[in-house]
Amino acid sequence: MSSEKPPISNQISWVYADNLDTAHEFYTRILGFECTRDEGMARIYQTTDGACIGVCKAQGERVIEPRGGMISIVTDDVDAWYRHLYGRGMVIGD
Repeated sequence: MSSEKPPISNQISWVYADNLDTAHEFYTRILGFECTRDEGMARIYQTTDGACIGVCKAQGERVIEPRGGMISIVTDDVDAWYRHLYGRGMVIGD
């Protein structure tokens, strides 16, 4: 019996949104992520090699629940990301 962990080819963190078009605008135009799959009620955005964010339409038991959910995007160049987001019209801070 092998004790090696099988390889993982990708990872998707899923969140819910009331309006997929608004979420799409944020993930593509503001963050600059590519939408790699659109299934109508769910879309997948490539964040980096091997990692994605999936966004599903909130409905029924699938609700937006901010208590306990978080997506972290890690970078070594925070200043460049600030300029990237600011340049796309995102208001950061008060």
